[in-house]
Amino acid sequence: MFFNPMNKTLLAAAFLLLPLCSVPLSAAPDAASEKDIQLEVFAAGEAKGLNLLYKGKTYRAQLNADRILTVQPQSEGKDVGKPVQLYFNVAELEGGRGESLDLLKLEKKPKPSIQPKKIEMVGLCEDKVRFELEMVFSEDSVTVQGEMRKGGGRRQNVILGYSVRFPATHTLPATATPDEIAKATEGSTLTLSGEKILGQSAGFSQIVSSIHGVEKALASGSWGERKIVVEAATTRDAKRVGTFWNYASTALYKGGWSVGRAAVDKSPGGPLVIRIE
Repeated sequence: MFFNPMNKTLLAAAFLLLPLCSVPLSAAPDAASEKDIQLEVFAAGEAKGLNLLYKGKTYRAQLNADRILTVQPQSEGKDVGKPVQLYFNVAELEGGRGESLDLLKLEKKPKPSIQPKKIEMVGLCEDKVRFELEMVFSEDSVTVQGEMRKGGGRRQNVILGYSVRFPATHTLPATATPDEIAKATEGSTLTLSGEKILGQSAGFSQIVSSIHGVEKALASGSWGERKIVVEAATTRDAKRVGTFWNYASTALYKGGWSVGRAAVDKSPGGPLVIRIE
């Protein structure tokens, strides 16, 4: 089990951050708005139904019409383990709760592409909130960065959150004993590190509490020889840091946990790097 060095204020902030990033931006349910916020996709071929397809040396990435990025680890061109997914969301935090803002329009959309080096999205949300999100692709990693502006609306504590969500890696019966779970998940581990988190590791049979100040998360054992590393280095002004979030407070093998960061008005969130080693 990880020890959590956060004070109560930081703990509250961490609990608010990543649940808001765990679902894609929403929109009013009418045909015009759906057209405005969905991405164009390929009509045929290898990338049919996708806006983006990128094949690196260690992974395959694909972006769908709903703006969800899937990163599938690969070894020698074959899939290994289950993929992780990148979600982003704009929300207002108020009174210990979060309210997602509707996405009204994507003012800049990536055109359907194969092997792009970089893509950008610029969106307009309700109450004049704008955000920018950038994804950069390389042979072994995807780097995501975002920023937002409140635009003079009434909303106050607004964030643009972006996070990598991990899947369930093992399917075990509800009757499985702790020993059986430990044996089935043996070799699968998560290591979190940061300025106040000195490389603490846990097996996937364990429950890991949410923790703020994560600069690196390394998950291994469930993707063959591959390792998934999520890096969220603290920004120069020390205001933007990464957070590990285990929303359901369940064992790691059940999935649903994520690593991410957030931007606030006039303060970019900083890079979130998804590296497949």
